[in-house]
Amino acid sequence: MTSNQKNYPNIVFFPGLNQAPGSFIFSNPNVKYISLSFNKKARPNLKEDCERIKEVFKANPTAHIVAHSLSALLIEWLIQHDVIEVGDRKITYVAPAFIPRNKLAKLVGKVAKGPAAILPIPSLAPIKTRVRSYVSLGVYREIILLNEKIELKKCLRKVVVDKKDEMLNVKFLGKLPNIEMVRENRFPHHRAYDSLKRIIDQTS
Repeated sequence: MTSNQKNYPNIVFFPGLNQAPGSFIFSNPNVKYISLSFNKKARPNLKEDCERIKEVFKANPTAHIVAHSLSALLIEWLIQHDVIEVGDRKITYVAPAFIPRNKLAKLVGKVAKGPAAILPIPSLAPIKTRVRSYVSLGVYREIILLNEKIELKKCLRKVVVDKKDEMLNVKFLGKLPNIEMVRENRFPHHRAYDSLKRIIDQTS
């Protein structure tokens, strides 16, 4: 290990929905980029992703976990359902896909069933960073179902959310015990690049 590597913390980074891990460039040489199915496919397999997350946690017991958007939601679901143990490891969520149980969520949940689940929804992520130009409507149904079994008050991980996040209900997220509100991202939710660089490139 070089002296430069020693000055940086070990990070395991989980990008969010439809984000290409390779489009994130950090100064920290000790970053492991984790690709899940929703970083590759329009129709992801979240069950397989959960197994992959379990493997990564087991293989990296001391690394700082940094998870964005849907990755953060999956990890928190696994923690709250005692599938993975946190111990004293450091975990930070950036723009986690926690959404309130409102009328719109219920409508999407009903529509995105059966054949409608494959309906393409245009991706709002910046063109140079996204894997595909669209994702399937069924993905959002999965996000809603996962949220139904998440309790914000039980989320003890550090959470960083941009005040101008275009996808999340910032007021709703105020219920989180360890939330940090910032205003630093050009693409507040779908990229959150400045927040991620600040967290990941911070020297120890």
